[in-house]
Amino acid sequence: MKILKIGSVKAHSGSKVSEALFVADRPAHPLHMPFTIINGVNEGPLVAITAGIHGTEYVGIAAALDLIQKLNPKDVSGGLVIVPVVNIPGYEWRSKCTCPVEDDYSGTRNINRLFPGKSDATIAHQIAHVLYNQIVSKANFLIDLHGGDIYEYIVPCSMAYTKGDKEFDFKVAELARYSGLEYCIRRGIENLDGRLTVEAAKIGVPAITIECGDHGVIDEQKVNLALDAVMNILRYLNVLAGKPKEYPYPKMIKGMVVVRAKKGGLLRSHVRLGSNVSAGEKLGEIQGLDGGVKEAIISPVDGLLIQWSSNPSVTSGESVVEIAEFG
Repeated sequence: MKILKIGSVKAHSGSKVSEALFVADRPAHPLHMPFTIINGVNEGPLVAITAGIHGTEYVGIAAALDLIQKLNPKDVSGGLVIVPVVNIPGYEWRSKCTCPVEDDYSGTRNINRLFPGKSDATIAHQIAHVLYNQIVSKANFLIDLHGGDIYEYIVPCSMAYTKGDKEFDFKVAELARYSGLEYCIRRGIENLDGRLTVEAAKIGVPAITIECGDHGVIDEQKVNLALDAVMNILRYLNVLAGKPKEYPYPKMIKGMVVVRAKKGGLLRSHVRLGSNVSAGEKLGEIQGLDGGVKEAIISPVDGLLIQWSSNPSVTSGESVVEIAEFG
């Protein structure tokens, strides 16, 4: 690409440029979204790589920063636009899942339910609008980096959204395969409006979500796992030179079953994360402050124990575990 332009920022062929996009005015100072353009020396696709839509999913953020540091434009065909932290308020305020600025008195919002966003709404909508319109809509492919937030443990996996178009769905499946991750949550885009990768699919941008990391901790092994997944996808897309590693297609997860606590108390797990469980199996229990068991946590289905709450102090109605069903 001779010149790659994002907003008013231009990157010439063979250059790496770090800048920020204006998002919104705030009472004291404007909000900007940081990004780095890596414009390669040869022709190729434009790949958007995003992280930090949830500002405390630190493994994805760390992997994005490592990519910025590691990649040399001389080794790139096409271009990369890397956004290491989309949700700057959530990152600064250490807010799980949400943009921590109240949305016209209706509470805080999960930005990954608001895409493509709005330019004339509150700050969470504006963040979504700028990312989607200035970066994602210009890309040929999207890699969105997530992971276990500060309240959860999660088995590393990918997430892929299909739309019933054979050629498009094949591209998405190949992104999941070349990530090298063992499991993939694969769903159609129906009734999932607002998610970044779903909205990307609607405009023909094949996308993959990489889920690596746990409970607000930077585990360098999981950073490297996410980094390896992205690098291998970039080799598959011929953005980076070299033969990509060949992997079998991941085990496809057709749905997630959420188990919620009926009682409040202290959550005690009996089954290790990543275990295959059976319907009716006891996964753990909730203990009252008198030492007694208030509730047994029972798996309602056969599947993979893919997510545990990392905060053992639970309230009734709260999600404590998720079971992945294969199909």
